[in-house]
Amino acid sequence: MGVQGVIAHEHDDEKIADCYMQDMTVKQIAEHIDVSPQAVQTRIRRMQNGHIIPRRRPWSADDVTALINAASEGISSERIARKIGRSTTAVRRKRMRLGIKTRPLWTADELLALQLQAASGVSDEAIADYLSRTAAAVISKRNKMHAIRNERTA
Repeated sequence: MGVQGVIAHEHDDEKIADCYMQDMTVKQIAEHIDVSPQAVQTRIRRMQNGHIIPRRRPWSADDVTALINAASEGISSERIARKIGRSTTAVRRKRMRLGIKTRPLWTADELLALQLQAASGVSDEAIADYLSRTAAAVISKRNKMHAIRNERTA
């Protein structure tokens, strides 16, 4: 793993640029050359500003396929970003360009799982992890379901 606090220098730029162009993540590059991820990110920014490497890493066919498959399974942009080593913003923008709905609808199975797990006292974070949703999405859906239930009984 990249050493925390160890900095990268100009002599590391060629290695960093090669790894970056091979679609390695910042963390992978840091581990490869044994420096901190922050140092790699700093060198990448300097090389981007000097036009040595492109500002945006091109999307590979594998990245796009992984994004489409994960999105079709209802996985959040945050989790997709972690899975393919990209920023959440990059994943959201690519989803928009591809016309992929960013907020997948809740399936009947997911709603049932949410109800059962919430009734059993399972934490929102654990439910979110189980459903591959964000905790905020789980809390929002649970609150909406609770409000609907209250309207029906009133």
